[in-house]
Amino acid sequence: MSAPARSPTWSYLLIAVVLLAALGYTVLSLTQFPRRTEELARMGLERTIRNLRTKVQGEFERLAMDLQKEAAFVALHDSMRVPELVDRWQALLATEPSLNAVYLANERGAEVALLRTASGIRVRRQLEGPGHGFPVSWALVPEAPLERARIDSTLYDPRMEAWFSRALSERKAEPVWSTAERSAERDTIVNEVLVSQLIRAVKQGRPFRVMGFRVDAAALVNRTLTPGPGRSNHPMVLWPDGRPLLALPADSSAIGRASRIGLERWAERMDRRVVRIGAGPDRHMLQLLPFSLNGVTLHLGAIVDMGQLEPWLGTERRFLSAMLAALLTLLVLLTLTFIRSQSDRRRMRAQAKRSRTQERKLAKVIGERDVLDREVHHRVKNNLQVVSSLLNMQAQRLPEGPARDEFVRGKQRIDIMALVHNKLYALPDLRGIPLDRFFSDLAGQMAKLHDPRSRSVSHEVDAAGLRCDPDQAIDLGIVLCELMSNCYQHAFPLVTGGHIDLRLEPLSNGLVRLRVRDNGRGMPAVVDGTGRLGLDVVEALAEKLDGQFSITTDHGTIADVVFKLVPLREE
Repeated sequence: MSAPARSPTWSYLLIAVVLLAALGYTVLSLTQFPRRTEELARMGLERTIRNLRTKVQGEFERLAMDLQKEAAFVALHDSMRVPELVDRWQALLATEPSLNAVYLANERGAEVALLRTASGIRVRRQLEGPGHGFPVSWALVPEAPLERARIDSTLYDPRMEAWFSRALSERKAEPVWSTAERSAERDTIVNEVLVSQLIRAVKQGRPFRVMGFRVDAAALVNRTLTPGPGRSNHPMVLWPDGRPLLALPADSSAIGRASRIGLERWAERMDRRVVRIGAGPDRHMLQLLPFSLNGVTLHLGAIVDMGQLEPWLGTERRFLSAMLAALLTLLVLLTLTFIRSQSDRRRMRAQAKRSRTQERKLAKVIGERDVLDREVHHRVKNNLQVVSSLLNMQAQRLPEGPARDEFVRGKQRIDIMALVHNKLYALPDLRGIPLDRFFSDLAGQMAKLHDPRSRSVSHEVDAAGLRCDPDQAIDLGIVLCELMSNCYQHAFPLVTGGHIDLRLEPLSNGLVRLRVRDNGRGMPAVVDGTGRLGLDVVEALAEKLDGQFSITTDHGTIADVVFKLVPLREE
């Protein structure tokens, strides 16, 4: 039965409320654009910092992997032969411009190093000794590799260097990073990072070694991270003390001036909080986060020009303005439509009255048919009970034996059919039989019919909320009762306890599977006539349902009936 027609006034009022709410939301969205710009800037910061972290970490990890490869080579050959090492390291310095030096020293003070200097690449050799010594160095010239050799005037012991001691403090013998300052030409100070690794002795009695790289971090970072002109954001890489490692934008640009102001403010706290610079169209947002290598903590971050982000929201701003105009137009049209609809209300009321009359007639017809169906099921149940009584009387006149047992089993099947019809017409609505309730009622009655054997056997019903028409429900009910009766009689012949699981599961292509499973002694290899007839009944009903019946044994008996559920007819 359809719901009575509702007054159109409420519909118009509801639409008007929705339009007003949309108007309010649109106006609110237009006023929230500054906050949206800040959210967009935060997203840009997060993405820039994430990409920056990936690139910087990749560069430093690449150098660490090169160090591990060279350390593995030294450990494998267990030697510090200068020609062999210089050939490898010269190729390494040629392919890595930011690599300024390669060191290899042992615990006895011996060292081989390849150094990049302003005049070219030099080899430094320090022999083993009890303490500081004077290393020998020479320029690496292809034509005369041993020319221009000299003895340095500065005492030197590689074991006193930071890269050597830091590698010894690393317990896992992994690459460890440190920072260092080095004097260069024209009294300039070059900031570098050192990465070193301990090489344990392979053979007993051999000294351990430490290998290290000296890296121009500024050259490495600036070569890897070169921001293009006109971008709304700029990455930042700082030393642990806050000095820029990556070149900042020029002071002539707005983002360059904002970068220096933001770094000064950040240096006061040196934390993760966002720093806001400027106001209006010259707003900028800066954030720096710590980036930890093994031994060194740099600061990675970015600055975003929020003024360049606002044009990105221009399309949305224009869209919201157009929506505001459209909503105002809709409100005007809604008002005109409401005024015009008042003339049609009388006609709609008459039509609703006719519809209600037809619905009452239809409900009456459905009710009469429901009463007729219940009467039919009631009479069928009564007739089946009469047949059951006649079979019972006939069985009482027969002596004990197979003939009397067959009469008793026939009476039980008649009782099952009567039970199915009795439970069916007891349901409140016969147009769509709720199989959960129907199966639960049948399972409870079957347990009572097999008392006292069923007292120690539990059961569980799950029909997945499915419904079907009465004709199909009768066949399914008889199948269920036959399978449960088979469980009580054959799966649990003794009062030992058990469980019966009754499930109705939807499958693909509109198919449904009825599964009755017990944890009893299982199906015997040969089924005699006592249980064969019940299975024949189930198989015949499965064919009537246009389905298939199968039975398997797996820690009990599993009986499956797969059929197609007939869709309910809409009244």
